[in-house]
Order: sequence, then structure tokens, then C-alpha cells
Amino acid sequence: TLDLFVDDTFNLVATTEPKDLTVNFTSSNPSIVTVDNKGNVVAVGEGIANITVSVGGDGVYTENSTTVTVTVSKIPTEIIIQNVTVDMEVDDIFDPVVSLMPSNAGRLSFRSSNDTVVLINGHGMIKAVGEGNATVTVVFDGNEKYAAVSRNITVSVSKQDANINVSMPENITVGENSTVNVVLPDDATGNVTVNV
Repeated sequence: TLDLFVDDTFNLVATTEPKDLTVNFTSSNPSIVTVDNKGNVVAVGEGIANITVSVGGDGVYTENSTTVTVTVSKIPTEIIIQNVTVDMEVDDIFDPVVSLMPSNAGRLSFRSSNDTVVLINGHGMIKAVGEGNATVTVVFDGNEKYAAVSRNITVSVSKQDANINVSMPENITVGENSTVNVVLPDDATGNVTVNV
């Protein structure tokens, strides 16, 4: 039994009795593993195949053979995330700093479990758009050579603190009109109640 990853190579060494007999190597599935007449094995694609090693059958020697089972797996991948838990406020933008190993395996994609809480652009930047919790899933879909993998980022979004500045005269006389100035954030909505 032989376990390989895609693109791995291996040399099967066969000994014969008597020595120097011609050895034949045959793959049951060349789309999974190939082998040449010198026993050089190349893992091509994911799956299981058999390599038959045979001698004889030439009119002088009786044929004798053995089979080697080869299991080929995709190359493992890993997603590295600097921050797997993120606390944000509405309108914040955050770069989670994510990388795929091996770096040449392919491209990552990003998915939000709740678009009313966080949105994600094609580069993985997270924007908080509403109060609540969401999961950002970082995905590598895999390909013929590399295995698929995914990881999650947990995001909690809270509303920003609203700062209100109130100014009023120091002395207010009963029965007189007075002006109270209230300054709110530009995007504030709702009602303001001033109790004197």
C-alpha cells in the first residue's frame, strides 16, 4: 500500500529471481497514478488505483505478479486568520488579515451569514452595517490538486455611542423664554427630550 499526495513521485523497486528479468509495471487508472517501465510513479489525481508489477510469461518463465494499491489524496490546505472573533460598531470597516497555505493553492472567498449585520467585499473587508451577530465564513473551494477548507470569523456589531452636546443659559427665570441648543451627530435620527 502506498499513500501519496497529488504531484508526489515514488520509485517502485522490484527484485527478480533469477536476476535481470524484465519487469512490467501497469496502472489500473492512469488518471489517478501513472508508472513507467522503470517503476517511476507519479500521483496525478485523487482516488485509489492499483499498480501491477509482473515478470515472466515470455515462454521461458511462468508469469508472476504482485499488486501495489496506491491511494492519492489532494494536498491539504489551511486558512490562517489573525482574528477569529471581532467586535465592531456600526459603520466600522475591518480587515481580518486572512491567508491561505500553501499560498499558491488558489483564491479565497468570503460569505456573511447575515447581510443586515455585516457586508463583505471581494477582498474580505468586513463592513458593519447593523447591530447584531454574524458569522463570516472564509472558504477555499479546492481544485484538482488542493483540498477544500473553510474557517469562521465571529462578528459582534453594536451601535455607536451617540454624543449629545446641550448648551443653555446659566439662569432661567420663570415665565421667560430661553433657548436650549442641542447638537447631535449628523446621522442621528429620533426624538430628543430635554428636561429642565
